[in-house]
Amino acid sequence: MRNCYKNILLAVLLSMAGATIWASNPYSNGIYFGYSNEDYTASVSYDDSSPYHRYSGDLVIPETVEYNGNTYTVTGIGVHAFKDCKDLKSITIPNTVIHIDAYAFGGNLGLESINMSENIRSVHDDFKYGLRNTPWWNKQPDGVVYIGNICLDYKGQLNEKTCLEIKDGTQYIVPEAFQNYTEIVSVNISNTVKYIGNHAFWGCSGLTFVTIPNSVETIGRSAFGRCTGLTSVTIGNSVTSIKDCAFFGCNGLTSITIPNSVTSIGEGAFYNCSSLSSVTIPNSVTYEGGEVFTNTPWLENQPDGPFYIGACFSGWIGTMPEKTFLDIADGTVTISDGACTSCFNLSSVTIPNSVTSIGRGAFCNCTGLTSITIPNSCKTIGGGAFQDCI
Repeated sequence: MRNCYKNILLAVLLSMAGATIWASNPYSNGIYFGYSNEDYTASVSYDDSSPYHRYSGDLVIPETVEYNGNTYTVTGIGVHAFKDCKDLKSITIPNTVIHIDAYAFGGNLGLESINMSENIRSVHDDFKYGLRNTPWWNKQPDGVVYIGNICLDYKGQLNEKTCLEIKDGTQYIVPEAFQNYTEIVSVNISNTVKYIGNHAFWGCSGLTFVTIPNSVETIGRSAFGRCTGLTSVTIGNSVTSIKDCAFFGCNGLTSITIPNSVTSIGEGAFYNCSSLSSVTIPNSVTYEGGEVFTNTPWLENQPDGPFYIGACFSGWIGTMPEKTFLDIADGTVTISDGACTSCFNLSSVTIPNSVTSIGRGAFCNCTGLTSITIPNSCKTIGGGAFQDCI
């Protein structure tokens, strides 16, 4: 009886927290779902309690499902959702679905036909591999392969010095779509593309220039990493996020202009760009993940003292003098994670009223820090921001 009450209490607490609720009978029309009471969404999921459950024939996923008197919108395809469904012949994924998780199409699939959602925003890095060698894949012609609005992969043998064309109507280039295809020397990305996935062009060492059109909103993690032949990049004015290591190790890149639309630059985005000497960064950037320009001539040529990336105070260059009084510049919005970690000579800090966020570990282990005033504008103080400031 005591365990019964514990289970009931746990279910109530999870519901209150908005967590995914795994119901005692989460099937709807023969499809297994996980439900979220936070935003009333559902994902097609894998029934790990019944390992013999497999979908077969023609499967149509609905846009909405009913459970416990509530209506849930189907927005995702979960981990292992269609694992080893060798008798599944066709699948229709509704336009409400925006995300496909890891190994959703893993295993021995018998898919012959796929009707894909037109609103996919993200898929797991293994997405394309789950569809290779299916009957659907085998009947695709050589060349760039698409599923609906998604650019998936290249089938067949690339010619030397291939000029790649991404067709109009494409909205998403999936992760690892053209990873290590060294034959590609140029790519024409359609101005309908919104998302460039993680590692999409990683290791395309023959790629010499790229223009990211104004339609693109996100450049994925390591999307152009290790494109060592890349000498010119133009970033469109709708990009808001440049993810971690997006241009890592692009040794031929000498200059970059980041447009005013960008608000976030991930960790190591231009790390090890050993020829990068000219950088233009707008004040629209309010988040930087650290080591964005490490091992670049541009960073090495910055003067000693406070260092900023856009509207982010990123740290101190050079040796900080004893009993330093740091006056962070007006207009700064973010003090980055670890900005002054272990700056033992830091004595006091003046933070302007423009700052809204102090990052994780920003002043951690600043043992000489005796005075700081956090302004009313600050909404967030990250974990360990002032840890060990004895």
